[in-house]
Amino acid sequence: MSNTLPHELEVLQKDVGTWKVEMTIRPAPGAEPHSARGTAVSRFVSHGRWLVTDFTTETGDFEGHGLMGYDPKAGAYVYAWVDTMRPFLAVGRGSWDASARKMTITTEAEQEQGPLRWREVTEAVDPDTQVFHSFMPGPDGSEFEMITAVYRRQR
Repeated sequence: MSNTLPHELEVLQKDVGTWKVEMTIRPAPGAEPHSARGTAVSRFVSHGRWLVTDFTTETGDFEGHGLMGYDPKAGAYVYAWVDTMRPFLAVGRGSWDASARKMTITTEAEQEQGPLRWREVTEAVDPDTQVFHSFMPGPDGSEFEMITAVYRRQR
């Protein structure tokens, strides 16, 4: 097994650091949105092969943990997420659009009522600002934006 890292991992370097996060959350289409704030800390592990992210809200009522890397065989970024609100492991696969500076991940999870699939897009606005969007399926099958989160790097 080679210890050479795929060059695709270089794009994840932009995520390393401590970020203050301001979120707008819409629990359902047409529902009144609410706001939350938190902190995300992202770092490389396993000699730079995997990016680990730990997220906590200011109130401490929510925490999440992500793992992202690049799978050369699949030719895709791979992602796993767990948090305090979901009793399942969410697994995603996606791609980086360098010209738009956007990472798009399609995430799937098995639930009691069947598989759930949603889309997440993170735009690198500048070196210190990123905007995350989580698009979930609505009751009619159309997509709605459940979460918008602005990440600002802390120095």
